[in-house]
Amino acid sequence: MAHPAIIVGASRPHPTETENGDAWSVRWSGSICRIFVIDGLGHGHGAAMVARLGLDAVSRTAMMEPAAVLRICHAALIGSRGAAGSVITIDTDSGLLSYAGVGNVEGRVWDGTGCRTFLTDRGILGYRVPSLLRTRQEVLDPKWLLCVHSDGIRQRSLPAARPTTKNVEPQTVVRDLLAASARDNDDATIVAAWLAG
Repeated sequence: MAHPAIIVGASRPHPTETENGDAWSVRWSGSICRIFVIDGLGHGHGAAMVARLGLDAVSRTAMMEPAAVLRICHAALIGSRGAAGSVITIDTDSGLLSYAGVGNVEGRVWDGTGCRTFLTDRGILGYRVPSLLRTRQEVLDPKWLLCVHSDGIRQRSLPAARPTTKNVEPQTVVRDLLAASARDNDDATIVAAWLAG
């Protein structure tokens, strides 16, 4: 039986720009959800164009392991200014989380074992990625909460303990995290996910 997850995001452009160089998407296949966050290098129109190219490439991929998705995104961005990006899949039935990232789009998960930050590989999508780009896996405690964010979020400003989600409107959770943690010199995006109920 599927365990539904709540997935919400909040994003805003650089304070002096009208176009956002960050973007995100969610796709479901049965009990598996895929979260993709991309951050075009820099900000403004050029970064927004790269983010849209990456979103389009990923939207056309099947549900496959995260590193394979990032390789497809990398190929689509060759010749562009490049981007950082991460793909995370979660099987909400088994609690298996798989992730791969290039650059400084990072993830953090809070669960019964504490708070952990996901490792990403160095590189730039569209320019140079590791030849051994890896998908990493871990099994989540049932009371997990995941945040994926661009480098427009000050990671040190994210709470050390799991943010409260019970009896709180889901969109409020990410809006509050964005408001408390966004840098004033970059685009900023944060996507949060947790099990409903």
